[in-house]
Amino acid sequence: LFLFVSQNNMTPIGKDPFDVMGLDADSTTLFASGHPSPGSKLPNPLGLLRSTDSGKTWKSISLLGEVDFHSLEVSGNQIYGGNATEGSLMYSRNLGKSWKKLGADKFSDIAILSGTPGNAVALQSGKLFKTNNAFKSTTELKFKLPISAVESIGKELYIASKDKIYRSLDQGGTWKLFKSVKGEIADI
Repeated sequence: LFLFVSQNNMTPIGKDPFDVMGLDADSTTLFASGHPSPGSKLPNPLGLLRSTDSGKTWKSISLLGEVDFHSLEVSGNQIYGGNATEGSLMYSRNLGKSWKKLGADKFSDIAILSGTPGNAVALQSGKLFKTNNAFKSTTELKFKLPISAVESIGKELYIASKDKIYRSLDQGGTWKLFKSVKGEIADI
């Protein structure tokens, strides 16, 4: 984990430079997963870790020595994690204290929607799918172009397609162009 100071200038954060695989933030709290640094006494993989001091120190929350999350999406008390150890998608409603396996991880990106627990959208093969029950079932949200990324901020939902970002204020019912950039967008 590095702090971006300026272009071509980054400094490492923390005393234990572990191999960060999954990383997300919710407000001022960071959540991560990955592998311990060489010489560490921690088991591999690291399960779910939490930092409340911008990544300087980390505390194990759960699944230490069991799960390597390559993707994490956190909002409120909810976490979705792509478990690379098994290739499964996992879900927690209590900030990672307990987990439920949801089957194969077939999504490239997930955004948690505000409101009822279990509401989220996810990308699969450039298409956007919505759930209100933590992916027990999904419905496709139609969009005319392939989508490369999705993110939620409060009640707003954003998607990227090629060099454009679109915004929805009604959880994917309608979309309006938000911003055009130079180059293709891979992540928001």
